[in-house]
Amino acid sequence: MARLVVALMLLLMTGAQAKQTVVVTLFDGFTPEMMELANTPNFDALKTDGTWSDHLVPVFPSISLTNHTSYITGCWPENHGLVNNKFFDPERGLYDHSDDADWRTGCDALFEAVEKQGLKAAALGYAGRKSSTEGALASIISQEAKFEDYPQDPGRAEEVLALLDKPVAERPDLIVAYFRGPDGNAHFKGIDAPETIADVETADRIIGKIRGKLATLAVVDDVALFVGTDHGMKNVTHMVNIGRIMRRQAIDGVVASSGTNAFIYLNDPAQANEIHKKLEGHDAFDAYVRGSFPDYAHIGDGPRAPDILLAAKPPHALEDVDMLPGWVHWLGLTWIWPDTFSLFGGLVATHGYNPAMPEMHGIFYAWGTRIPQGLELDQVQIIDVHPTVLSLMGLSPTDHVDGKTDDRLLAQ
Repeated sequence: MARLVVALMLLLMTGAQAKQTVVVTLFDGFTPEMMELANTPNFDALKTDGTWSDHLVPVFPSISLTNHTSYITGCWPENHGLVNNKFFDPERGLYDHSDDADWRTGCDALFEAVEKQGLKAAALGYAGRKSSTEGALASIISQEAKFEDYPQDPGRAEEVLALLDKPVAERPDLIVAYFRGPDGNAHFKGIDAPETIADVETADRIIGKIRGKLATLAVVDDVALFVGTDHGMKNVTHMVNIGRIMRRQAIDGVVASSGTNAFIYLNDPAQANEIHKKLEGHDAFDAYVRGSFPDYAHIGDGPRAPDILLAAKPPHALEDVDMLPGWVHWLGLTWIWPDTFSLFGGLVATHGYNPAMPEMHGIFYAWGTRIPQGLELDQVQIIDVHPTVLSLMGLSPTDHVDGKTDDRLLAQ
């Protein structure tokens, strides 16, 4: 409140118009559990000075690109079209972690909505920031061609800070930035591994720097910082050998697996009920036929939805077999191993389960000149971030948004 009073006084004295500057960040695979072992003074300060929750609830599948897109569009997967990290489209073929916004079937991203309403946006490292047919979808975008080209998180933070240092006329009204950590180390080292905790502490320093820069702008500007993630993490001990199950059950079709789910597309969809009977009742997963997906799975029944959905039961993973060590493939063991087998290296933790599972929830923080202070929220829905940010900026949510403005985040 004191910052806002000072800003208003300065505006009255100078006759200047406040510049609105909003930063929305997403750290991949960031669970509240990781905070317990880390030194996080900047996140701790946000709990006092802003609004926060340990339960940012993802959409299903609770995996990266599906939730990146729901976070930034406010839409269920059935409406934005990215129903999995991997899926098949009858016209375009296999989708596999593509950044191309043309894969979206609907719903504008935050940066598109801001640009369409006359303001300037920057999108750094964010999937869907560019289109293969239309080009950049924000005034400023990062140019990485593939994930391997992404800078480490401190490098990305410097890009954000450089934008905040720009003169008022050049500074974006909205900056959306994706950060890689701590997802990778959590997957392969563990949720509580020293490497994962180091990533968390790096994120804390990054947030401290970004908030510090915004605080200097807040003397005159209307500023806000949102910090979120795409999903949580849960330890796993067994892998489902979906390829062997497909062969043993003579299932004629293709499969796209990611996280803890598998999308099976049958060459003859009329056989779905018959094949479903072969798969239901398995110890490692639940099986659903198209048209009877569980209520939490907002993936629709369009052409990208599978004929059969397999949803793993903890502590099982349904990752693509490419996640297994190379020597496993060299020996051909994926052909002869049983339906499920113990993991012995490689994957340690994963995600993708029912979003109601607390372990799938992630961190959420909001801070700014018009964000309530010292407020803990029981839950925040990931699809509500898009409309809430736009409402804070005095803009309108785009058409077909499924989320709602979370009024708890807007100071009265």
